[in-house]
Amino acid sequence: PLTHREMVAVKNVITKEESESLGLEVSNTLLKRKDTPEPVSRIVDFLCNYYETEICDKSFWRVEKEPRGHDWHVDKGNRGHMKWCTVGATVLLTDDFEGGDTHYKWGKVDREMYELIAHTSDIQHKVDPHEGNRRVLLIFI
Repeated sequence: PLTHREMVAVKNVITKEESESLGLEVSNTLLKRKDTPEPVSRIVDFLCNYYETEICDKSFWRVEKEPRGHDWHVDKGNRGHMKWCTVGATVLLTDDFEGGDTHYKWGKVDREMYELIAHTSDIQHKVDPHEGNRRVLLIFI
């Protein structure tokens, strides 16, 4: 874990095989579904324990490729469209891309493939645009 409770990093939270089993393009999938893949369920269990929170009816996961990146935002939504969200998390699933750096107000985070980065949903962050095959597992609880 990093130095403050609002954020946690865990290396090798998923294997290459588990990453490949998630597929490349997945739309929002609710976490309360019985068919949630095991690696996602395992990560969600860790996050719920670490942050002492629970999934709700709107909690979801997806695999994302967004070459434009994401400007500064919080996971509750800058316009409050995800007020229910308490924790946001990402796992980098690929490493064959340029750019796509993750930034918090205190600086850039060096990411490793299969590493979980999670934070409370009120932490402001952004992701730079990228070129190539940058895919991430996103989880919102």
